[in-house]
Amino acid sequence: MTPTSRSAKAAPANATEGLEDLTRSVRVLARNSRNLVTDAGEVLERELAMAVEVSERLRAQTVSDELLSEARAVRVQAGLRQSAHGVVDLVADAVGVATVSAIRFVETMVDQPRPAAPRAASDASADEAAVSA
Repeated sequence: MTPTSRSAKAAPANATEGLEDLTRSVRVLARNSRNLVTDAGEVLERELAMAVEVSERLRAQTVSDELLSEARAVRVQAGLRQSAHGVVDLVADAVGVATVSAIRFVETMVDQPRPAAPRAASDASADEAAVSA
């Protein structure tokens, strides 16, 4: 390619058009990133569910129901179990709220209308000259 030749995509006509191209690209990137995060979360959830299922089967094969019921009836064990479930719920809520907040923030930033850029005096003069000609 010679220094005077152009690439396949023409350069923007002005800075505003270039900014709009950049903004559109950022929007696409933000949406694709959100999809990637969602897909990764779904894979993580499936893998975690599978690990829990395998662990429960292993427990069923190695620990009798009677022993498990007795262990769960121990007051301290029951309290720890309940507190652990509460912690898991709080962490899941915190991750969910952070995810939704981040998505809303990004969507607001990339989708929020921007005010029109002020036109340079030379642009206005060129427009006036074209109209009067």
